[in-house]
Amino acid sequence: MARAKAAQLTPTSSLTLDQFPALQISPVNNLTKGESISLSDLVKVKVPAGGITQWIIDAVDGQQMVPQLEGIVIAQTLIRALYAKPFEESGGLEAPICFSADSITATWNQNVSYPENLLPFGVPSERCFQCPLAQWGTRPKGRGQACQQRRLFLFLARDTTLPFLVSIPSSGLKIAKAYLIGLQAMGYEHWEVLTALSLIETKNVDGIKYAKPQFLMLEKLPATLANAVKVFKANFEQQISTQQLAATYPVLPASDESLAA
Repeated sequence: MARAKAAQLTPTSSLTLDQFPALQISPVNNLTKGESISLSDLVKVKVPAGGITQWIIDAVDGQQMVPQLEGIVIAQTLIRALYAKPFEESGGLEAPICFSADSITATWNQNVSYPENLLPFGVPSERCFQCPLAQWGTRPKGRGQACQQRRLFLFLARDTTLPFLVSIPSSGLKIAKAYLIGLQAMGYEHWEVLTALSLIETKNVDGIKYAKPQFLMLEKLPATLANAVKVFKANFEQQISTQQLAATYPVLPASDESLAA
């Protein structure tokens, strides 16, 4: 595919391999032999509630808040998760009762009874596009979908040795999709460019504030760095499994998932 001209790109990049130490070490250095990394092990980054325009990073040294993230999108996927209870009741500690790693095919937790509050919306389907709980207006509280959809980014920031797991809620799904398609239109893979993630404050039709993710391509990676990213991406994907996320990834607050509707 021919690459489109991009006059706004920096002619000479200041990016170097040394700025991304993850590309030069094993991702399992601190683990016992035989252990591997799952997505649920990674540091999670999420959008806060209430229109706050700073990303929340749940790090081992405490929760941090930053206005912008700059790095490389190593991988991305679109998932769905259905929870028996809203965040306000579960505290985000319960596993989903139905999960899809690709927003196409879902797996139901056979050990969980179907929630009575969802009975009016019909019987769930293993095909996400046919499932009544994936329709807008089915969320018990709010206008959103009972089955939450979000896009996950494996995001490699500067001076980190493992990617962050960035969760994009429903308020940013269209924007994230447009960004990925825009990169493709220019002839770039998402892992071939430096991306900036920020948040802007906006309101829904009820006047309630929420934060909407924004995406900006900063520059194309130099060839040496892009080649190292390609190798890291291939090696890291052998260590992780999106399906492992089903039992451990926490739900986001209900207000974050339905405000954009």
